[in-house]
Amino acid sequence: MPKGILPFETFSALLEQAKDSLLIAVLYVGGEPLLYKDIYRAAALCTRHRVPTMIATNGMLLTEKASSQLLDAGLDFIKIAVSGFTQGVYQRQHRKGKIERIKGYLDILSKLIRQRKSGLVVMVDYISYAYNAHELPLMRAFCQERGFLFNVRPGITTGMGAEEPEKPLFTTRVTSRCTWPWEAVTVNWNGDLFPCCDYTSWVGSKPYLRYRVGGPELSALWNGAEVRKYRLGHLKLGRQCSPVCLPCTREGLLFKY
Repeated sequence: MPKGILPFETFSALLEQAKDSLLIAVLYVGGEPLLYKDIYRAAALCTRHRVPTMIATNGMLLTEKASSQLLDAGLDFIKIAVSGFTQGVYQRQHRKGKIERIKGYLDILSKLIRQRKSGLVVMVDYISYAYNAHELPLMRAFCQERGFLFNVRPGITTGMGAEEPEKPLFTTRVTSRCTWPWEAVTVNWNGDLFPCCDYTSWVGSKPYLRYRVGGPELSALWNGAEVRKYRLGHLKLGRQCSPVCLPCTREGLLFKY
């Protein structure tokens, strides 16, 4: 799967075109946003345009400096993924991470939020497997003490044998429809437009079109023939219209679990 970084100039142009219609700008697609040198600049630009912002991170780069810069930029929501409370359990999924360091970063973030009286919403996302279920209450208590939201989601199936996640919390009929194709657009690092973020991680999935600075505006592409064709297929076939949609359980602009 090709990887890259969205040029800030492309982001700025897209935001200028879409700012009056955005409910929220999610500033990452399938990668670690704190590796993006312009993440603070991007969040600050959204804040100036009164567009709410969200990122998700594994927390390994959430240093005091990074937290301070995110607060300065006016970030509204941050989600931190963890998979255990102690190092031995946590490193089975996050093999190069250090959970005590991340918990220390979360302590600092909590302190900064209180000091600045910030409205930043923090949610810790616990990736649940059978092997780490016993540490879930410990992380929940840790979050409650710091005023963080706490979420539990099944781990991704990756062929890890005994570490396979539990079954999804709910299932969706293949004929049911999703509102994402009408309510959201995902822009990949190279300007490719997709119905949702899941498409960017499916090798071989084809985008609607590709946005280029100086070309047709985002609104024209998002309401163009290719997009309307996809929406019609989704209306007729539901999730059977695409192998990406078929296993998905989302029905609208919500967290997956």
